[in-house]
Amino acid sequence: MVLPVAALLLISSEVCADSWQCSNDFESRCSSQGCSVATTADFTPLSVSLDDRGALSVCAYSGCWQGRGEVLATRPYLVVVGLAIPWSAPGGDHGSDMVLTLNPKTGVAMLQNEVFDQPLVCAGP
Repeated sequence: MVLPVAALLLISSEVCADSWQCSNDFESRCSSQGCSVATTADFTPLSVSLDDRGALSVCAYSGCWQGRGEVLATRPYLVVVGLAIPWSAPGGDHGSDMVLTLNPKTGVAMLQNEVFDQPLVCAGP
């Protein structure tokens, strides 16, 4: 009887990962000289999802980086680092290293990779 209960608990914990859906209101870029807000007319918000098991999806313009990162922390901030996360759109391999940090209390996250230094607003559990 113990085995079925343990298996049920394991299955339910896999299904119940806390996940968040995030987007941005503007596009920002930063360098050692400072940060700026991009003011192009063709701005498209990012669509970002992540969970506390390391699943990542960062969609921008014509495709998505999708994969699994390593969860470095879950409290007080969720921190997920992804290395060589594959790009889903055709036209070459544009894999990306990235870090996502999320404050679950405020729903504010930060995405950093080779292209973006972007604050995000997230909805979650």
